[in-house]
Amino acid sequence: MLYTIVMDYRGGTYVSQTEADDVAGAVRAWALALNPKEVADLGHAGKAELIEQLLEGGQSPVSLEGVVNVWCTSCSVSDELCLINIVSTVRGSIPSLERFSRAAFDKEYSRAPSDRSLSDQLQDEIQALLHETTMPAFQVVACALNSAGHNLRHYGEPIPGDISLRDESNGDAGYHCDLRVGVDTVISVGFRDTVNLSDLDEDV
Repeated sequence: MLYTIVMDYRGGTYVSQTEADDVAGAVRAWALALNPKEVADLGHAGKAELIEQLLEGGQSPVSLEGVVNVWCTSCSVSDELCLINIVSTVRGSIPSLERFSRAAFDKEYSRAPSDRSLSDQLQDEIQALLHETTMPAFQVVACALNSAGHNLRHYGEPIPGDISLRDESNGDAGYHCDLRVGVDTVISVGFRDTVNLSDLDEDV
C-alpha cells in the first residue's frame, strides 16, 4: 500500500511517499529512508533522535478525527516539534470502462437517440474514479494547512464531486468560520448531442 508522509519541522514542510503493509510500517520505512540532508537543520544526529522516539519508543500513529485514512504522530528533535501526518494514498491505475464502449453508445443511440442512461452512468463512473485520487490528495493539503495553524475538518460527508472543509467554531459568541476549502467537480458526458450553430441556422 502506498502512503504519503507530510513532515513539518522548523517551519519547513517535507512530503514523500513510501510503500508498506500498514501505517506503522509506513512510518518505519519512511524514517529509516529519510535523508537528513534534505531536511533543514535535521542532520544525522536529529535523524537518530527521530528514529529513537518514533520506532523504539513504542509510539503509534493516531487516526485523525474528521478525516478518512489520515494518521498523525510527533516527536521532539533538538527540542523542536516534529509533526508527521500519514495519508493512505490510492495508486493510479487504468480502470476498465469496457461497458462504455463505442459499440455500447451506438446501440443505445440507435434504440433511443434521446436516452442519456449510458452517458449519465459514465459521468458517475468518472466522478467516482476522480474522487479516489482527489480525496487523498486533498487530505494531504488539509494536513499541511492544519500543520500551519488551521483546524480544518470535514463539513458534511465527503462525496464524489463535493468535498468541503472548514475551520469553524460555534461557542458563546455564535458561529464563526475562518478558513473554508472545498473541491467541486462537474463531469459532463454526451453522445451525438453537439451540433454546429450553422447547421441549426439552416434548419430554421
